[in-house]
Amino acid sequence: LQTSYKTLQTLFSNKINKQSKNLMLRNIPVGNHAILCGPAIIAVAALISDLKTRKIPNILTFSGIAGGLALHMLNSGIEKGAIFSLKGAMVGGLLFLLPFLLGGAGGGDLKLLAALGAWLGTRGIINLFLYSAIIGALISLALMIKNNSFHLLKNVWNDIVVFF
Repeated sequence: LQTSYKTLQTLFSNKINKQSKNLMLRNIPVGNHAILCGPAIIAVAALISDLKTRKIPNILTFSGIAGGLALHMLNSGIEKGAIFSLKGAMVGGLLFLLPFLLGGAGGGDLKLLAALGAWLGTRGIINLFLYSAIIGALISLALMIKNNSFHLLKNVWNDIVVFF
């Protein structure tokens, strides 16, 4: 029975590896295009839903995680792809855990970052998080300048100084 299981596992693994090699197009894995488009589609869908209902649906976040996981498993093999995708999802979720616990973000935001992490991997989700924070800070600063709300900036600065 143990030998049959090993044989079946080897055959299944070889079949998946052959299928992932069939996804090659001019030496560029087809999955690379999906890696760029998938997170963009998920983010835009989440944005639209969040603006309309103030919620990011679980079907979007969980299918995003499953899609990223499946794509990387097909593109890089079962074990390597799963590890890459799951590490990215875990880091994405952990990046938003503190804002979630402090009430600054909802559970949908946390799961969205996990879904994007499943597509982008650890380095990609960290970069996305940092760029998003910088862009968000610049937008906030621009809105403060536009609305002449510098007293808010002074209050935030005082809180930062007291914190450190």
